[in-house]
Amino acid sequence: VARYTIPNGSAYTATKYAVQGFSGSLAQEVREYGIRVGTINPGMVDTFFAESKQGLEEKKDWLKVEDIANAVVYMASAPKHMMIDEIVLHPFVQNYPISIK
Repeated sequence: VARYTIPNGSAYTATKYAVQGFSGSLAQEVREYGIRVGTINPGMVDTFFAESKQGLEEKKDWLKVEDIANAVVYMASAPKHMMIDEIVLHPFVQNYPISIK
């Protein structure tokens, strides 16, 4: 989840902050052309991230790739008068703001 720090994750955390800053600036630059820019910030997702395997038992309650795809569709299909700056989503089993076990 973006904008939260984790131990031993300084480089990873820095990239998340960078994406937020880039997206915010880009949104301001292209707004006059009717282009909307937003971010989707997921928590734990069942993927191959960090040399992990997909579909492991401990990941059964994590977000699925389809959950993120649905968030993208929701953001992209919002009415033209609506701006969604960001969507933050995480699995119910994940402590919020973040807790990686």
